[in-house]
Amino acid sequence: MDLISEALWDAYCSTVVTFKDDEKRNLKIVPTTGMSGRWVDGSEIHEIFIVSAANPYSEKLPDDANLKSERMMKAEFDKYKFKYRNCQGQSPDGRWVERSFMVFNARLEAIRQIGDSYLQNAIFRWTPHSWECISLVSDQHFVTGWKIES
Repeated sequence: MDLISEALWDAYCSTVVTFKDDEKRNLKIVPTTGMSGRWVDGSEIHEIFIVSAANPYSEKLPDDANLKSERMMKAEFDKYKFKYRNCQGQSPDGRWVERSFMVFNARLEAIRQIGDSYLQNAIFRWTPHSWECISLVSDQHFVTGWKIES
């Protein structure tokens, strides 16, 4: 049984992620059928997961509750010695914006468990070749290309 409605799943699959790179430039990852943009500086990063602690099961919470969950999630990342940085997942029109984390070279199962423990519907995986939306509450899994916009 799919626990995410078709409309909500479609919204997840169109999510864009904004972040600042090492040179403090504002960048945006956009799902697309083609591929455009260079992978993370040719570094040793093989994949990046995007996960949020905010708004369990897409129910808006007050900012102080989300911040408390985010501090707890950061403590988990630190415990496992995961390298991470802040980012934002958002709808393409910017109406829904959610603070999130980019986690570098972690294990998929570890990020799934963390996302699940914070009652998230989905996580994202970004690789040199794909952009994925992975449901944590159903068997839904979306794979496409990506591009970077400044």
